[in-house]
Amino acid sequence: MNIFGLFTNWEYKLIAVLLASALYVYTSDRISEKKDYPFTEILPEHILLPEGGDRFVVRSIQPQNVDIRVAGSREFIEDLAEQQTLTIDLSGRQIIESGEIIVEIADRMLGTGPNIRVESILPRTLRINVVKEIRRPIIVSDNVLVSHAPEGIEVVSQLTKKVEVWVRGPEDLVANINRLECEPIDLAESQVQFEQPTLEKQSYSTYTRISPIGGVVFEDVSTVPVELVVEHKTSEKRKMVPLSYALPENLVDERDIVVRCDKEVSITYTLPDKRIDDFDPESLHAIFRVSPEAAMNTEEPAIVEITGNPPSYVKIGQVDKVYYKLELRKEEVINQPQETVSPVFDEDQFLLEEEYDPATSVPNFSE
Repeated sequence: MNIFGLFTNWEYKLIAVLLASALYVYTSDRISEKKDYPFTEILPEHILLPEGGDRFVVRSIQPQNVDIRVAGSREFIEDLAEQQTLTIDLSGRQIIESGEIIVEIADRMLGTGPNIRVESILPRTLRINVVKEIRRPIIVSDNVLVSHAPEGIEVVSQLTKKVEVWVRGPEDLVANINRLECEPIDLAESQVQFEQPTLEKQSYSTYTRISPIGGVVFEDVSTVPVELVVEHKTSEKRKMVPLSYALPENLVDERDIVVRCDKEVSITYTLPDKRIDDFDPESLHAIFRVSPEAAMNTEEPAIVEITGNPPSYVKIGQVDKVYYKLELRKEEVINQPQETVSPVFDEDQFLLEEEYDPATSVPNFSE
């Protein structure tokens, strides 16, 4: 055997091998085969109903599982396998009322084309329940739940503007909807930008979606505006603060007095939890104004004011009662030695002292 003869005309032999390989690849895709496909997704949207006049919608399909056996070239069968759906065309049938429609699945309904032959369909009978479609306006509920509020914030109320939404769907479903509900608002993930915590209630505007209802379409509107009223969680604190008093000017000028009262007074104050670290309670001070008339009634407490310019987010609460007394300051008498002077009798001075009448004379203390 001459092995060198194998390499003669090798160019032609290589071309022959390449042509044979290409022919095999081309014909392998067109080899006829049979395959079973379970079309398990027969959904209402796969049922084509007639248009015009009264509209109907599919409420149920029985059964939903249809096994189909087809034969044809591998190329077209693989394309069919990618669909995995079965469309039933009823657009040419006249439907005048709600009820059940019996449909026999014909080969042409599969839309397989001339390259695929349908060998079997099990089962071939479908029971399709259709209901008349209606549309009507429905009010959206003003009760909106709030979930996951940020720390330190409490929602005290929420209001929505009165919204009327046109709803379209099966008659038996839409007719029984009295009110539409809204989805809860997740404040932790919302775009609401909360202001600095204060003691006042704050209002914010946002939106929420209408809770979807299977088989029902909301026309034009799917979200509604919401007005939230929130307040910041607060804490009440108690503290002893310094207590002082202020004297009236006329009282200070006329007499020297002593005010007897406590040096401190207990008060309470309220502020948002998030502002506790921002406030210095040592800045608070209590003061009351002395009134001689009020001081005579020891059962009436003084009117106490809190100073120190507490910020707007701090609210002064209870202030314990303060009582005080007024006393004249006692001067200390210092005993000093006095010179001993021998009395000298003066007749004129004696007469003056005898004639002095306290009822008609005014002493002169300036001397």
